[in-house]
Amino acid sequence: MASPVRPSRNRYTAPRATPLKLARFWLVCLFFLLWAILIASRLFWLQVVRHKEFVERAERQQERTFEVAPRRGVLYDRNLRELAMTVQVDSIFAVPSEMNDKQAAAHALAAVVHTDPDDAQTTEEQINSRLEAGRNFAWVARRVTAETAAKVKTLITSGAIKGIYFQKEFQRFYPDNEIAAQVLGYVGLDDNGLGGLELKFEPQLHGEPGRMFTAMDARRHILGSSEHEPEPGQNLVLTIDENIQFLAERALDHVMEQTRADNGTVVVQDVHTGQILALAIRPTFNPNLFRRTTPALLRNHADRSSSWSLTRPLSISMLQRPTIPSTAREARSPWPAA
Repeated sequence: MASPVRPSRNRYTAPRATPLKLARFWLVCLFFLLWAILIASRLFWLQVVRHKEFVERAERQQERTFEVAPRRGVLYDRNLRELAMTVQVDSIFAVPSEMNDKQAAAHALAAVVHTDPDDAQTTEEQINSRLEAGRNFAWVARRVTAETAAKVKTLITSGAIKGIYFQKEFQRFYPDNEIAAQVLGYVGLDDNGLGGLELKFEPQLHGEPGRMFTAMDARRHILGSSEHEPEPGQNLVLTIDENIQFLAERALDHVMEQTRADNGTVVVQDVHTGQILALAIRPTFNPNLFRRTTPALLRNHADRSSSWSLTRPLSISMLQRPTIPSTAREARSPWPAA
């Protein structure tokens, strides 16, 4: 006898499997939908809400902005001989974040750059404090001599220190040293006039600074840069004659030695035009060594030196960047003296 046919179970499980598959499908869709919403929300938060913050952070990490100092105007005597000029020298700066041992680096650098006992800015303590205070930039020594720069470069190439770089800066130079120092004055570290004609005509002599924008990668390799050129200062022509000034100062020194005087002043004036040809004042100083120049020394004679008119009246007292040969200080201008 044939066995009875039993109903198959597949007939009853198929309707139950279809809702389960649909449920899994919608759960997966819901998961990816929530995931997409989270990603979109995060992107909106980063790229829209906090966009400005991250752009500024990226600029701080990837870009460096340097101020490009302008070339200070030249001071000439009446024959267009240079009494005060501007030359380029090396300044040394550090990136403290690239240094492993800042104290050891400060010790090694101070042993090289601290050549002037009166310069308190290049001592080991001062250099170390600047390295500890800064992260991306710190001055080590500004406007160093070629010999000092060569010694620091030797330390860098030997691997003794890391994170040290050089930057060109302008430095004021007075070819005649003490000659007419009280009249010319001197400038400070930031190339600002601090006395004499350098201070009185500071806005005209200083010029307008420029800026350089540099993009760098994570290893501090320069990727590109753009620069806004600085505007150089104007040149000033004095009525002083360098030769007469030299003779006046030597005569004043001779008389002071004979009379044992503490101070003295000699004025040489053209009786026909009223122009001052020489103004010698003692005591004097060397404006090239501005760190050793005391403000009291300038104040003692400020009234006497500032009371005389030393610029050429109504002629070419202020010149806009003349083409002056710079190979020798005895070079003459292509323009005739007025």
